Amino acid sequence: MRTVIAIVLSLSAAISGARAGAGHIVGHGAYSCGEWTADHRKEDVASLADDVWLAGYLSAYSVYGDDNGIALPDSKGRVAWVSNYCRNHPLDHIHEAGDQLILELKRRASRR
Repeated sequence: MRTVIAIVLSLSAAISGARAGAGHIVGHGAYSCGEWTADHRKEDVASLADDVWLAGYLSAYSVYGDDNGIALPDSKGRVAWVSNYCRNHPLDHIHEAGDQLILELKRRASRR
């Protein structure tokens, strides 16, 4: 049931797209990091929708990115990382936090 609610929220938020490079970001990724932080303080359906959006964004990059995929952290790890980023960058968009997490994962992978 929580997943269904999260999907419905993501679809309803799809109208609020933001420009990112050559593509469009839809859904919760177009929201600000300040919104992420507020959602995660409440730990309600909106925070679940944020988490689901982030998982999809990172998964899509892992599959379709230009570096043959990256190892993705588990749910708690990625949420903690993005929450920390968003606390320090409240004006950025959630997709920008996701982009920064991807860069961090690529840096770590290159050290191995």
